[in-house]
Amino acid sequence: MKWFKQYLISLLLVTCTCFAMANDEDTSSQLFKAAGWPVQIDHFNDALQTMQSQYQAVLPPLLYQSIVLNSNQRFEPNAMKQKGEVQLRNKLANPQEALAFFETDLGKKVVAAETAATSKEELKKHQNGVPAIEVSAQRRELFRQLTRVIPYNQATVEVSVALTSIASDTIDMLLPGMGAGDALKQITPTKQQIQKQVDTQLENVLIYVYRGLSDGELQQFIKFAESSTGKEYYQVAQDVVLACVNK
Repeated sequence: MKWFKQYLISLLLVTCTCFAMANDEDTSSQLFKAAGWPVQIDHFNDALQTMQSQYQAVLPPLLYQSIVLNSNQRFEPNAMKQKGEVQLRNKLANPQEALAFFETDLGKKVVAAETAATSKEELKKHQNGVPAIEVSAQRRELFRQLTRVIPYNQATVEVSVALTSIASDTIDMLLPGMGAGDALKQITPTKQQIQKQVDTQLENVLIYVYRGLSDGELQQFIKFAESSTGKEYYQVAQDVVLACVNK
């Protein structure tokens, strides 16, 4: 489905930049803002609306309206922010060290690149895919390291599955026992298909998102992600993403 491919590109951009938050209440609030998380959740909502508009073209009005209602309730931005903060507060042992990174010039540059890449305008511009950027073998290897230390693809796949399941779940709720939801699942990409698309696109998406970072800055970013603080931080951040989108 062409619309899903376009939607997945938007979702991949959003999810690739949704890894930030904290623990104790004051530090949590500071890191929440410093890492651009409120903006990213709003951008996620923009991607959701794009998905909804694609369903409008192929579903009867009643089904479309029900899907919009259910998805808006499940992914209400303020509720997502609250669930995310609670998850990180409960799981991240030392938020201060992560906050220290995002308050550096490099941390601010990373966040600026991420929030710019996921704006509504950028998502619309690149709905068919981000432009391929030629980079040296050495620089490409840095991005491959980044994909190995930050679980971008896992979160993207789980979020994609959560979103695409809404339509079939809604139809089954409205028309129980008729198999309409199963019929929709037949034309919706499976988790394995989504995983394959994400794996194929992830490297180029990261090259585009972080194109403004020098090789030295990428190395410092990777160094943070590989540190004990960074590893814990990004693992918990994935849990936060999943907590935000799951029922």
